[in-house]
Amino acid sequence: MIGRWIARPLAGKAGATALIVSVPAAMMVLAGGPAGPASAAVHHRPAVHHRLAGRRRGDTTVTLQTLVARIRVHSEPAIGAKVTGTIRRPGTRVTISCYSRGARVAGNPVWYHLSRPVKGFVTSYYMDSHYDPVAGVARCAAVKHRDPKPATPAFRRMYRTLVKGVHIRYWPTTTATRLTTLGRVGSTVTVDCYAIGQKISGDVIWYHVTHPLAGFVAGLNLNTGQDPAYGIPACW
Repeated sequence: MIGRWIARPLAGKAGATALIVSVPAAMMVLAGGPAGPASAAVHHRPAVHHRLAGRRRGDTTVTLQTLVARIRVHSEPAIGAKVTGTIRRPGTRVTISCYSRGARVAGNPVWYHLSRPVKGFVTSYYMDSHYDPVAGVARCAAVKHRDPKPATPAFRRMYRTLVKGVHIRYWPTTTATRLTTLGRVGSTVTVDCYAIGQKISGDVIWYHVTHPLAGFVAGLNLNTGQDPAYGIPACW
């Protein structure tokens, strides 16, 4: 659910209205994590599409759909953990057994443990959830999270808006859910990474912001000097 890429911001992936749009192919690299290959079309489905079906008293099954292609499923809630399988097609229905907090993906620490079609953990950022964790999903029993990647300080940089009415959106496209609008010129946002998204006036760079709300802002609207701005890491 990329989009808690955020804690009740992108952790509370605010994918509300049910509008299906095609996401630029350049964004496909996020599907497999840092080394993930691009694949077919990606469909952004901001609306929650999970199903809670009673199996027996006090027990539920929650089903979500994948947002992108070639999603790697891991043995632990971390990108560097052993890969147990790959979900190749966007829109694949997966059954969630529980959730855990693990390595952050674009700021989102929630991972779901799948029981089918492949067993293992997938970051919620790639699921069509609305808020994470999804209602009805229990927390997994203690899961050891061993991310082999060395810990690095979180990147943070502040920029200001160049125009009025800049929207912070759930996904880097103008048709994605609008989370909030920054009214005045010079409003500040805190950026932690950039992504390739919908092209606006020739600019395909969008920035993931963590303040005042987690989401994406089109690079064209910020005083970055160039896109992507120097020294800012890619989100995926």
